Order: sequence, then structure tokens, then C-alpha cells
Amino acid sequence: MLNIPLEAIPSQSLSIQLNNEYYDLRLHDCGNGVMTIDISVNDVVIVTGVRLVPNYPLLASYLELGNFILQTVDYEYPDWTRFGVDQYLIYANQTEIEAINAPTT
Repeated sequence: MLNIPLEAIPSQSLSIQLNNEYYDLRLHDCGNGVMTIDISVNDVVIVTGVRLVPNYPLLASYLELGNFILQTVDYEYPDWTRFGVDQYLIYANQTEIEAINAPTT
């Protein structure tokens, strides 16, 4: 898994290459404790204006490429002032996702 660095600012954009794919991410503070995210892969818009929720995959239909998860303590909702403190955007590739979802015996 890879930690995607976020700045402690209310709205931000970043671009990153992961597994030969180019991702553009835009996070927006909408006020009242709500944040949204836009995600493009190779210049194709995948999601736009999706509510950023804690500890839940952000890309349902692109799991074969990998996925992003905003990890927070105790499932607290995203708070940009806590990015890099105790809230982190994580990327997991397909192999890591399969390992997480593998049944334990």
C-alpha cells in the first residue's frame, strides 16, 4: 500500500502515476463537515463530486486497477486540518486488495 500525501488545506489537486496509470485527484471542502473527491484515470473522468467517506474504497468499478481509501481514526469523517496527522489517503493495488479480501483459515 502507498500513502498518497495530502496537504492540510481545504481544497487541493494532485496527479500521480501508479501501476502505469495516471491519476488526477481533486479534493474539495464543501463545508459542514462534507468533502468530495473527483478522480480521473488517464484523462478519463471516473468519479466526480463523490462524497469522501472514511475507510471505504472510493472506486467501485475500477478495482482491477487498484483503489483509494481515506483512513481515519474511529471512522471519523474527513477533516482537511487532520490530513497528514491522523487521516491519510491510501492506494492499494489489485494484489494488495486481493490479499486484504482473502479468506483466513
